[in-house]
This record gives sequence, structure tokens and C-alpha cells, in this order.
Amino acid sequence: MTTGVDLLLSQEDVFCVDLILSRAVMQNDGLDYLQVFECEDGRVVWAIDQLSKSMKRSGDYTPEKVKEYDYWTLLLPEEY
Repeated sequence: MTTGVDLLLSQEDVFCVDLILSRAVMQNDGLDYLQVFECEDGRVVWAIDQLSKSMKRSGDYTPEKVKEYDYWTLLLPEEY
């Protein structure tokens, strides 16, 4: 999570985003590497997966490396 997201979202909001992402990944057997969340006040938060499906399946990453690098980064669009 970036500083901007840390200032924008509460820990409860971050937990909710994580829960939504985790459930969606399981229900859809994965997701696109970029997910967009819109706050009630219109502000936008991006969730970017550090490893795409093709990267995970390429054989370039050992199972240990996939486990280490397979996480989401939450950021504001202006922080990209």
C-alpha cells in the first residue's frame, strides 16, 4: 500500500478491499492484474497484482518466488 492509500483509506477499508479481491480471485480463478475501486466520494484506488497469470504460468518463477512476489499493491492513480 502506498502512502496516498494509507492516508485515504482506513485499515477497515483496506481489509475490505483485500477480502473483495481474495473472493473474486477464488470465484473467477484469477483476475486481471489491475482492479479499480471507487470510494463513495468519487476518489479512485487501484489494486495492481505484481505477477500476472502469464508470468505465473511462464515457468520463470519457482513456486517459492510466486509465493513471495504474488501480492497486490494498492495505490492512487496519481501515484502511478
